[in-house]
Amino acid sequence: MLCSLQEGYALAWLRLSTISIITILIHLSQVLSRLSHDADASKARIENACSTLDSISSQLFNAPHVLLVATQSSIQTTKENVHRTLSAALTVIKTALVWFIQLYKSTFRCLLGLAVHTLLSLLTQVAGPIQKATENIASVLTGSNHFLGNWTQGLQGVSDRLDHWIQNEDDWVQRMVSMPLDVIQKELNQSLGDWEPAPAPVLGENRTVCDTVALEDAIDRMYSQATSSIGWMMGLLVLCLALSIALQAYSVKRKHQAIQTARSSLLAVLNGADSEKRLAGPELLERYERTIQFPFLFARLKRRYRFLTFMSHPVATDCLLVGLTGILLLHVFVYVLENKTRDLSRDFSNQLITWTNSTTHHWALEADRQLEEMNDWVHQTEIDLNKHLFDTIKSTALGMNHTLSSVMGEVQGAIGSILGGTLLEQPAQGLVKCLVTNKVENIENGLAWIASHAYIHLTKMDIASFHPSSVVPKLAETMLHHLQVDDGLSSSSLRTLLGFYYTLLIFWLLTLFIATGFQIKHRQSQ
Repeated sequence: MLCSLQEGYALAWLRLSTISIITILIHLSQVLSRLSHDADASKARIENACSTLDSISSQLFNAPHVLLVATQSSIQTTKENVHRTLSAALTVIKTALVWFIQLYKSTFRCLLGLAVHTLLSLLTQVAGPIQKATENIASVLTGSNHFLGNWTQGLQGVSDRLDHWIQNEDDWVQRMVSMPLDVIQKELNQSLGDWEPAPAPVLGENRTVCDTVALEDAIDRMYSQATSSIGWMMGLLVLCLALSIALQAYSVKRKHQAIQTARSSLLAVLNGADSEKRLAGPELLERYERTIQFPFLFARLKRRYRFLTFMSHPVATDCLLVGLTGILLLHVFVYVLENKTRDLSRDFSNQLITWTNSTTHHWALEADRQLEEMNDWVHQTEIDLNKHLFDTIKSTALGMNHTLSSVMGEVQGAIGSILGGTLLEQPAQGLVKCLVTNKVENIENGLAWIASHAYIHLTKMDIASFHPSSVVPKLAETMLHHLQVDDGLSSSSLRTLLGFYYTLLIFWLLTLFIATGFQIKHRQSQ
């Protein structure tokens, strides 16, 4: 014998069927390792997505706070700019008023002085002889030396008062314009300098809104159930492996017993049998070799038995049985694993959708509330700022109008004191109205229009165009795509083994073609 029974038992596992089962076990262990790796990768993706959500939430959730700080800075800048602008406007207006009044006063003085001096010169030349003749007539008629009045001296007094008013310095104009405007400047400094916006609303600070505990627990449950299913598959394969080894050992034992029986029969025939009943040597050797080589013995060597004998070669039999069994087992394993993974993935996706919607909805509600609070505060601040600011502007315009009226009253009063009671008073007042009063009234009307139409609008957050809830569906879709579980990833490793088992079936088909060829050859030879 070539090998002992113990040696046959020792090599009973070294068959194609056991090697195939071990190969499937190795791939299933790789699937287990991949599942563990996928679980860790999924947790890492969830933490990454959660970190991304927290980062986005930090930016969007704190957007009202950032806008609030920017609005506070904008309000302070607006207040300072308005204060600076009004102060500069008061200075410019004061200087312009002084220049304007002095310009028209100079023009008025030149025209009025020319007219009055010309008229007084003519009146003086005419009034002197008339007054002298009048006095002589009066003394003759009354017999008195009492004079009716010195017309020439009266006209000369008017001329002197006019010259005094013309030559007087313009300090009174500066004082009259500066005094009310300085008061307005002081009120402006107090009103805007002391004004502060209302206390800002207390907005939520940056915080994490993403909690991955629920999702990580769901992943652990999903992969635990998938691992349990694969464990049952591996247990079934181990049972098949043990059964295959046992069958191989039983086959070795039966073959060993058949060889022992054939050997004993051969020795008995050679030693004690009659020569007539003794089988021929070649036939006896053929039967012995057939017993050693093939596990199945056929009594008759007809064509169909010869075909079955050829097809019962151990390797061919293993190719057929292992190929069919492997393909069947792999399809069953892939089907069970994919269905289990698909169900678990669907449950996980539903839980992920619920978690994402809950998280993003909470953020959207909080952001909406903060934006509304900030806009309410901006609106109240705008009203308060305009109330303080434009009360000051209105009082400034009215004060400036009062100043202009006072200046014009002083000019008209000066004209009345100089030319009062004379024929020149009314023409002088008309000249003042023509040159000065109409221009000043235009300035007063402009100031009144500014006081009634000016208003400062502070920038508010347009909630209609930027609504936090509008980004929730897109954010949820992004997270679901980022955390998507591949249902076929765990079964892809098993699918690669199908090619190996289909190759075994191809080998068996080749054996079938060869056996058929020999059958055709034997038929032709007969």
